[in-house]
Amino acid sequence: MKKKLIWIACLFLYVSNTLSAQSELVIGSKVPDLVLNNIVNYKSTTAKISDFKDQLLILDFWATWCGPCVAEFPKLDSLQNSFGGKVQILSVTEQPQKIVDDFFNKFGKIKKIPPRPSVTGDTALKNLFKHTYLPHFVWIGRNGTVVAITDADHVNSDNIRQYLEGTAFSLPEKRDDLKVINRADPIFSIGIPVYRKEADNTYTQLLDSVGTKEKLVQSTFTRYIPGLAGVMTSRNNRITWTNTTIQNLYSGAFGKLQIEFMYASRSIWEVSDSALYSYRNDALYQSGRTVMEQTTWKKEHGFCYELQLPLTANREMLYEIMQKELNMYFGTLFNIEGVVEKRKVKCLALVRTSKAEKFALKDTTVAREDEYGTLNVKVVNGYMKNLAQNFLNPLQGYFLPIVDETGYKGKVDVKLSGDLQKLEVVNALLANYDLKLVEKESVLDMVIIKERKKK
Repeated sequence: MKKKLIWIACLFLYVSNTLSAQSELVIGSKVPDLVLNNIVNYKSTTAKISDFKDQLLILDFWATWCGPCVAEFPKLDSLQNSFGGKVQILSVTEQPQKIVDDFFNKFGKIKKIPPRPSVTGDTALKNLFKHTYLPHFVWIGRNGTVVAITDADHVNSDNIRQYLEGTAFSLPEKRDDLKVINRADPIFSIGIPVYRKEADNTYTQLLDSVGTKEKLVQSTFTRYIPGLAGVMTSRNNRITWTNTTIQNLYSGAFGKLQIEFMYASRSIWEVSDSALYSYRNDALYQSGRTVMEQTTWKKEHGFCYELQLPLTANREMLYEIMQKELNMYFGTLFNIEGVVEKRKVKCLALVRTSKAEKFALKDTTVAREDEYGTLNVKVVNGYMKNLAQNFLNPLQGYFLPIVDETGYKGKVDVKLSGDLQKLEVVNALLANYDLKLVEKESVLDMVIIKERKKK
């Protein structure tokens, strides 16, 4: 099964592989005269770093699945046009040329944004400039040395002009210090030696530490830990969630990690200021919070949580304990608690407009194939529930839950391609299958986060 994931929340993980013998470059390093191959949408398909020796070369590391990267394209095109031959902004991706070409062909037509010059299939530059989060910008000066490594916010006309004019030039460095961890094991492990206090106030060590073999139950709750990726790991007897929001923790615990509950549209906040607990509720997010603003918000409001039970424990016990502990922790910190309640809410229902089964899978021998993004959705040899909950739900901005009311239980073959952020476009494409999303009110199980009643 092939999955292409796109993150509307705004923070995207990009772990570099060590495939090159070149050592990592930092600000002040001389950049080797590499040959850049497979360049698309540029005057030539190859170039060398030295070809830009009389220009400020800005490398823009990106990927087709990175929404914030693509959102920067109009700005980058404008900057390129403003400074002409003095600056070259060159995008760089490790994705193959065919994927990039297909993306620009579809995206250019739908969004009317001209394709950007981009190095494709890159490994060399990625290993010279290691990073975790996209987008990532490397500034290479006229003398071939690295003069800055920044986020997207600092790639602007004022900073470019400052460099070109030769005035004092210093920008905040974007640093992605990734802590690599083995998620097959608990992240938070007991490692404190055990001592016995003697009569003379000295201590005798009895055990090196309490290891995982002796440990039956462990629960850990921390604030944001710099360098840890925001990832959730779930195993039969353990849940680990690092650097995430209160929204995600409550949705995961009370929705029992079911995919439909992981979207903010299945949560209701009954608190005085929900922006403290989920950046999706923040007015800044609604008006276009930048990637760095989201990262800063998470550093201030993010948490880590891990719960491990004995192997004999069932999943229901894991969720039950997690729910109680979150209510205890966040009740203490913020006087809030979570529950699941049935509520009558507005939603989008996926319905059939005829008795025809244009969506039915005809070739049962084909492999399962899923794809979802803002431009393409594909469910082949899957179910209608997958289409509604897994793929259409994240495309319409977290505003209304999407539920499957087709009643169809068989396998489906549905392919949608267009600007899938717009409901009218989605419905026009669904019409080819005699399907439609209609707004209605339904009674759904909702995760409710509310303020505790004062005792």
